[in-house]
Amino acid sequence: MYKPGSEVEVQLIKVTDLPACVPDTLIQASLGEGLDFVARTLDEWVEGKNRFDRPGEIMVGAFIADRLVGLCGLSDDPYTEAPEVGRIRHFYVLPEIRRHGVGRKLMGRVLTGADSRYTRIRLRALNEQVGKFYETFGFRRTHSESDCTHIMDFQSTV
Repeated sequence: MYKPGSEVEVQLIKVTDLPACVPDTLIQASLGEGLDFVARTLDEWVEGKNRFDRPGEIMVGAFIADRLVGLCGLSDDPYTEAPEVGRIRHFYVLPEIRRHGVGRKLMGRVLTGADSRYTRIRLRALNEQVGKFYETFGFRRTHSESDCTHIMDFQSTV
């Protein structure tokens, strides 16, 4: 489908109606990899538990020719009560689209402006390879905080 390592033309769009744009193929692909968080994201959206609509939060979809091929969200971190801590959540790119720059573009878009709301962003990497991907954005591995594997701190501008 795509030449390995080549960049693809992708459109990044802030998602305001997740049920309208998440195809079953994205959910099935993630479940096929043993990952339930794409389906859980949709369930939480429908139930109103998390719609990435609080100040500073965002859910971004990556589209190629009007087809959703990836998601990435930033929300208040549900694992801490500190309001200045955000969390990268539900980051997923279809396997056949990986290594074409889509994940890098998604992450870049989600992090843009994050420092205006959060002083720290946390996440949990599923494996070492994914952790190394996050580290290219400036996240650093941590063993001192529960419920996360990587953190990124922003300089205070106050």
